[in-house]
Amino acid sequence: MGRIVHTESGSTRRHRILTGVSQALRAAAQHPQVTDGEAREILAFLALSLTELQESVEDTVTAWERRDYWLKADRFRAEWTWVPEIRGRLEAALRRDDMAEARACGMELARVLSDRRLRPPRKAAERPWRGAWDAWLRKG
Repeated sequence: MGRIVHTESGSTRRHRILTGVSQALRAAAQHPQVTDGEAREILAFLALSLTELQESVEDTVTAWERRDYWLKADRFRAEWTWVPEIRGRLEAALRRDDMAEARACGMELARVLSDRRLRPPRKAAERPWRGAWDAWLRKG
């Protein structure tokens, strides 16, 4: 098996992921009558997105450490410590089927991202979380 080559930079990748996450959180907040099925889809999408976000952070840090930018790598890793913490709790809640805890993780994620300026995507009708529950079940 060959190496996985990412054609977008780490920063672009993280921005794309965070935009999708903010779109999912915004959709959940704007529609208080979200069905359980759609809530599962959104929460699974958040878990998958946090996994991809963590991989992106580690890829960036690894590249900097190869160049002996240890301090820069440590600061960057410290800036993103919230990702594995929330992801771990969210995935554990989804495995236990504890939707209340999973939603609490989603609300915590919304608080963490509240200071970031993430504009909504151009195509507001898109729902990137469609099929995320099945994808998360296959992954886990």
